[in-house]
Amino acid sequence: LEAWCTGRRSDHRGRRHALLVLWLTAGAMRFSELRRLRASDVSSAGYSAFITRSKGGISGHVEIANLLITLTFQWRSDSSRVLDSEWLIPSRRGSQLNCNAFNRDACGMFRDIFPGLPLTSHCFRDTATQMAMVQGAKVRTVQRLLGHASAQTTEIYLAKQQSESFQLRLFEAQYDQPSRALESVG
Repeated sequence: LEAWCTGRRSDHRGRRHALLVLWLTAGAMRFSELRRLRASDVSSAGYSAFITRSKGGISGHVEIANLLITLTFQWRSDSSRVLDSEWLIPSRRGSQLNCNAFNRDACGMFRDIFPGLPLTSHCFRDTATQMAMVQGAKVRTVQRLLGHASAQTTEIYLAKQQSESFQLRLFEAQYDQPSRALESVG
């Protein structure tokens, strides 16, 4: 992603996709929330973005890494068409982004790298949640990050995440058993 964002690849659209992935993850956003994010909603002085949450969530400021803000505004300055748009990360024509196009193009880029992995724009919100939990965040902190109005919603979300992680660990343990059996024979 770093190569895409810093312009080591000259592909303007590829840089946009990488920025979108980073914003989705950094803000634990749904794609609909990111596509509505305006350049004026971002504070480079306060290193935050005002995210208008969907699905009845609580809107508010979310801390965003200064480097991500800087890279985004550098990307915007590379195109006069984008620079004239009110949207933080607009389409090529300067309009709001399309979720289906993102899932096809950007998630497709990752599916090429990780074949068989069913990626969609929502996966990056899940990633942000998992990262917060691994770093020891409390339910209330994750609730605020996700913009949930109720901690009960967050607890349901986390239970789903934990059961999926558990399922993965069960599969991996099951997968490793034959190799351990072979090692003990040898």
